[in-house]
Amino acid sequence: MSKSTQIPVIALVGVPNVGKSSLVNRLLGSRATIIHDQSHTTRDITRHIVEWEGRLAYLQDTPGFGNTKDTLTQAAQEQLAASLKTADVILFVIDSTQSHITESEKKLARTIRSLNKPTFLLLNKSDKLPTDTSHFKALGIENTLHVSAHHGEGIEELKALAAKSLPTTTTQTQLVPHLKIAILGRPNVGKSSIINKLGGEEAAIVSEIAGTTRDPVNITITQDGQQLLITDTAGLRKPGKIGRDIEYFSLARTRQVVDSADVCVLVVDATEAATGQDQRIAGIIREAGKGLVLAVNKSDELTGEDRQSMRLERRLQREFEFVWWAPYVLISAQTGKNLDKLIEQICIVGEKTQQKLRTKDINDALQAAMSTQPPAATGNLRPKLNYATQTGSLPLEITIYGTHPDSIHFSYRRYLENKLREKFDLQGVPIKLIFKSKYGHKLEND
Repeated sequence: MSKSTQIPVIALVGVPNVGKSSLVNRLLGSRATIIHDQSHTTRDITRHIVEWEGRLAYLQDTPGFGNTKDTLTQAAQEQLAASLKTADVILFVIDSTQSHITESEKKLARTIRSLNKPTFLLLNKSDKLPTDTSHFKALGIENTLHVSAHHGEGIEELKALAAKSLPTTTTQTQLVPHLKIAILGRPNVGKSSIINKLGGEEAAIVSEIAGTTRDPVNITITQDGQQLLITDTAGLRKPGKIGRDIEYFSLARTRQVVDSADVCVLVVDATEAATGQDQRIAGIIREAGKGLVLAVNKSDELTGEDRQSMRLERRLQREFEFVWWAPYVLISAQTGKNLDKLIEQICIVGEKTQQKLRTKDINDALQAAMSTQPPAATGNLRPKLNYATQTGSLPLEITIYGTHPDSIHFSYRRYLENKLREKFDLQGVPIKLIFKSKYGHKLEND
């Protein structure tokens, strides 16, 4: 397992509330980051793949630069400093409507100039541009562009100039990931620590303060020559505790990440029983039809390992019975224990979610299951299952044709699902069974 290092980085920097996240959304053509009037909304570095003028790059949104004694914001400033050091092109965003340059902007400009990297000063809100902008020359940045995140002015010119400034010696690799993986869980279960350990860098801020991660944080790693895009998401709290504020938009981004993922990893705490929120998140993943792996964190804190592990397995089977098909891996986000096994399990599940089952093999499994245990009659109705075929993926959808599908008991549907899982080794893969009669009526298996 290794980190991808071949793609150049374009970093957007600036003080809080100058429109960096709005510019990221405009440059991407989507609402990828949270926009809010509250200062320091962006805490982590968010990374997005772009292709401008035929050049591939990571576009990074960064925390707002400023002086503060707040612990989280200080951590965000460390993230910003790291981003500046690794950036190949820097986009310094200024609010063009302000009448003076702040001390924080002067300090940030001095830092940027000392790095001697291609830099563009972006005078945002150019649609409201005052007549005199000469005072911004004091920042000492020669390349100046007038842009508008709101109206899109200057955006295409910015893309072209930034692309031309990227290093020409960088190897361009294919950035379509083999697998897209989402890391989910309630606050403070270790999601950000997992991301940092896997990526080999402080991609996400780790804090005991709930709600630290707001925007999804992406890293790309290479496993057996294949690229994996792994996304850390905001910790999901109980629905009643989420208002229409930054956390509300974090939840919306998290659901978007789940919808676009191939495999979801639910991080739970090995030292305590699963909560209702853990189960709700598992339900969200199941409803989305995504592959699922349970990452049982803090396993290094268990005592009497063999005995405790057996008890833990029984507990997990009981607490997550409704996703009984999900495998689990005992890990430690703090020490990195078994994270390699977690990635291996994710890749196994990912491969299974993308496979296409042969119709003949499905029907052989169906006939074998019925010969062992045929469906029971209900009253005068005796259901008969004749034929099955795969009709969809994510979730794996199998349609079974026969007579009187409405009379098939739930327990028999579960029996057939288990037999199919056993035959095709579908651990971690959600299955949707659809029973359809000759007359077009169908009954979906919940």
